[in-house]
Amino acid sequence: MAGCTAHLYENVTPGMLECFSESVKSAFGIAVNGDQGSATAMGTSLSWDYDPAGQRLTITCSEKPMFLSCEMIYGHLGGMLEKCRE
Repeated sequence: MAGCTAHLYENVTPGMLECFSESVKSAFGIAVNGDQGSATAMGTSLSWDYDPAGQRLTITCSEKPMFLSCEMIYGHLGGMLEKCRE
C-alpha cells in the first residue's frame, strides 16, 4: 500500500470541520476528532491538521489500498467538505 502527498482544503470553518468529522465517521469509520490526529480504517490511514485561525485543513493519506487513487480519496473528502458548506 502506498500513500499520498498532503492535500490542503481552505476556508474550512469550525462548523464545517464538525460536519466533515461526522460524515467521515459515518462513511468510513474514521473519527476525525480534534484539530490534529490520525486514524486508520478499511486499509486507509489519514492524518489531519486543522488551523482554526487560518481556516485551513491539511489531510494526508499515508496508506491506502492500491485500487484507490489519491485523486479519488481527496476528491471524495473534498466533496464531503463541500456538502458541509451548504
